[in-house]
Amino acid sequence: AGVAETLIGNEKRTIRFASKASLLASATYQSGELPPVAEKLTQYTISLRVESGSNDLVDGEVTTSLPSYVSWLDLSSGDGQVSFNPSARTVLWEVGDVPSNNDATISFTIGFLPSISQVGKAPTLISSLNLKATDRFTGTVVRDTVPALTTVLSPEAGFDREDGFVERE
Repeated sequence: AGVAETLIGNEKRTIRFASKASLLASATYQSGELPPVAEKLTQYTISLRVESGSNDLVDGEVTTSLPSYVSWLDLSSGDGQVSFNPSARTVLWEVGDVPSNNDATISFTIGFLPSISQVGKAPTLISSLNLKATDRFTGTVVRDTVPALTTVLSPEAGFDREDGFVERE
């Protein structure tokens, strides 16, 4: 009692925060019928963008699939490599590495040939998209998902919602 006590201690910790990777996707009209017409081809461009956030991303890849009524036209431009597996109907974009606070983009063309049974509907052009990459700083896997894209195009690009619904000839 009455003796002064002093507690001295040190602790060192390293805290690493994983980057927030973002995947963005959009479909735009390229050629053919708009609104789409049953049994007539309409071409769309699918544009994808991966944003890295505050850390470098490595070995990034984005996967999706095409419905049976959508054709792969093998026309693409942008960063990385994009490929289509016709038996599984999957699209793989090998994004590769994306430096911090940067992005990678790619665009590819698909063909949509609606059937009579799709009249009055806005069919899916590509299924949900999934991004998977590794955060170089933390070593953790980061992911993001974008819902399926349909024939209803962005009103911000000047398209009317009705332009996405399949019509009869």
